Amino acid sequence: MNWCIPSDIRVRKRSLRVLLPMDFREGSWEALEYGVGLIRENGGSLTILNVMDDSSHGPFEGPPDWEVIHAQEACEREAHFSRIEREYGREISIDFVVEMGSAGEVISGYADRNDYDAVVLAPHLHHWWQIFHRHTVRRVLERPCRCPVHLVMPAPRRRMHPLVEIVSSR
Repeated sequence: MNWCIPSDIRVRKRSLRVLLPMDFREGSWEALEYGVGLIRENGGSLTILNVMDDSSHGPFEGPPDWEVIHAQEACEREAHFSRIEREYGREISIDFVVEMGSAGEVISGYADRNDYDAVVLAPHLHHWWQIFHRHTVRRVLERPCRCPVHLVMPAPRRRMHPLVEIVSSR
């Protein structure tokens, strides 16, 4: 696969800084593979950003016990972070970050505040109760980052590379 990074980034910086928001669903793992490929090819570091988005839980479950929900999510997140570190930590530089808020706003703001060269995102199916909300990818693109956003469209359930679309920065 051709890992596309605009030439001005290669000239401007010695190492590439890629932000990969990850919710650990299937599409996120394909985006991780793409992000790792970018770093392998161009050098640099990958930051995995997990956003704790309280709006992602179902509306009819009764009053949420956020303490229990956050504890469960923390255990799952740590297991995923450990897996990623085991699989890729020896070959590339990886950082892990957790932020709280609305994913679309957190991702764009975090990328800009920390001067990333690229954001790698994967759209995914949402739960039925979220169909009236704007999807995270759409919210990120509505508030574009200063860097390019690489959308990794999940490959069909056959062996092929996922389609990647690079969305222009502002």
